[in-house]
Amino acid sequence: MSRVLPLCVVFILLWGSVQAAAGQPEQAARDYLEGIWLTNKRPDASSCLAEGTPNTQIEFDFRKSGGRILVFEPPDLFSAIAIPEISVENDIITVRRQRRDGSYADDVRLRRLSPDQFEILSASGGKPGDAYRCDDASTQVDDAIPSAMLQKLTPDITGSQGFIEVDPAVSDADLCQGNAPAGRRSKPRWLQFELLGPAHYWIFGEGFRSEHRLIFDYVRAVRQVDDHTLRLEMQEHLETSGGWDSPGSGGETYTLTIVDQDSRIFVPELSATFVRCSADQPGSIGMHRW
Repeated sequence: MSRVLPLCVVFILLWGSVQAAAGQPEQAARDYLEGIWLTNKRPDASSCLAEGTPNTQIEFDFRKSGGRILVFEPPDLFSAIAIPEISVENDIITVRRQRRDGSYADDVRLRRLSPDQFEILSASGGKPGDAYRCDDASTQVDDAIPSAMLQKLTPDITGSQGFIEVDPAVSDADLCQGNAPAGRRSKPRWLQFELLGPAHYWIFGEGFRSEHRLIFDYVRAVRQVDDHTLRLEMQEHLETSGGWDSPGSGGETYTLTIVDQDSRIFVPELSATFVRCSADQPGSIGMHRW
C-alpha cells in the first residue's frame, strides 16, 4: 500500500537536502586547508617542522576547534587567529577573521591552484603570495582527547590564552586585570599551551627556573587521566640551526600534569597554581602579533 507524505514533511526533507548540499563546499574547503602551509616557498624538506627557513608557516585547524589559524613566524613567534566562518565561490575560499573583542577584520581570500598550493589574494584582487602544503594535520598527539578539555587550555580565540601564577597577596581578579600592588613582582610567572596544532604542539613558560626550560618545549602526547586531569608527555626543545623540530632539536623527556580547577589550573610538577582569566581581561592574553 502506497503512502502520500504530508506536504510539510516533503518541504522539511527538501530543505534538509538543500542545507546539506550547501554545506558541502565549505566542508570540502575545511578539509583542503586542514594542516600546515609554507608561504612563498616550496618546501625543501618533507616536513615544515624540519624546514629551516625564515618563511612564515600557516596552520589551519577545524577538527578540534570551531576554526582557527596558527601563524608561525620563525624562529619563535606564534599568533592564533579565530576564523569562525569560511565561504566558497568557485575556486575562491573566503576566510573570516575574528578579533579577540568579537569584531571582524578584513576577510582573507584564497584561490585554490592545486591540492597542494593556493594563492593569498589581497582585497583588491592582487597576489601578495602563494602557500604550499608541507604537512598534514597530526593525529598522533591528542586526537583521543575530548576537544572541550583541550580548549580549556588552548581556546580557539585570537591572541591565545595565558595562565598567570597565583599570588597569595593578590586576588585573582586583580591579577587578571594587571592590578598587582606596588612592591609585588611586576611580571608574574605564566604559562601558555598550544594543544590544538594541528602541527606545532608546545608549552611556553615565562619566569621559570625549573629543571626544564619550558621554552617552547614539545608536547609529544596528551593522555586523559580523568575528567579534570591531563598528562602531557613533554620533550625539551633545544636551540639548533635547523628547523623547529629537526634532528637534534629534542632534549630530555619529562611529564607535566594539568589539573583543571575551574577558574584555576594546578601543575604539581611545578608546585604551582595558575589563574584562568577570561578572554576580555589583560591577564589572559598570550603571545601574538595580530
